[in-house]
Amino acid sequence: MSILSKGIEDLYKGVTSGFNSIVTQLKEISIKDIKDVVTNAEKEVDTLAKNLPSIEFEGMDIPISIERIANEIKKQIRQAAKSELISVASDAIKDLRSQVPDPKEVEEKMIAEIESYKDQLDSLLEQLDPFTLINKALDDAENIMEEYIDSNLLFESLKLKGISEVNISLDGTKVKVECGVYLVFWEASNYDQYLKNVMFAVEFDLSNPSVELPTLDFNDGNIDVQDEMQRMLEEKKDEILSAITQAFIQSYFPAFTVINKFKDLLKL
Repeated sequence: MSILSKGIEDLYKGVTSGFNSIVTQLKEISIKDIKDVVTNAEKEVDTLAKNLPSIEFEGMDIPISIERIANEIKKQIRQAAKSELISVASDAIKDLRSQVPDPKEVEEKMIAEIESYKDQLDSLLEQLDPFTLINKALDDAENIMEEYIDSNLLFESLKLKGISEVNISLDGTKVKVECGVYLVFWEASNYDQYLKNVMFAVEFDLSNPSVELPTLDFNDGNIDVQDEMQRMLEEKKDEILSAITQAFIQSYFPAFTVINKFKDLLKL
């Protein structure tokens, strides 16, 4: 019989030391394994419950339901696991700022977003999956990168600006960042109508966010471009593509530096 099984059986007998042994085990393993441990513990509870008779306590007229006890034990195990996850995550959030000395604009915004998770940990970790925090950080990174890129793509001489769309996906530790930049008129609030666009994607490991961008080029827009504007776009093409490259690099690298520090603090 495993230590975990022994602990669960003790709980059925009303011995609190059994539960304490489970809590100790949760503290000794990596948080990425907690969900699996809890799932296995719940299965053991259900298996043991099927083989145990109803329990009668002195002074009570009716037997205590084993199913009820089993459900309560599973609830307590899950709550203990969540408490451990919240504790680790809280410490990681608290220590994150010290890991990024003298943060610049994007880093500061990324740190602030992650610090805001502290008040949401109970709901974010409901499924006992610490990678939920990393996925949320990636979602927030999309918005922070778009905001930075857009603020640096203002081409006053052309009365044009860039509006970006960033999509980030994570597969294990492999990250894919897809970015599209749409050149629109100065007064536009979206890119429903655009003169040109630039589309590219990069892939890297979360622990090493260094990438080399592919060669960028214009794609045709979805509206007609007058000859004079077409000529000006060609003249400014290298300048525009360089601005897009710089804005992307200056947004993605700081964002992922912070996310990687957060991941390390979580020991994922």
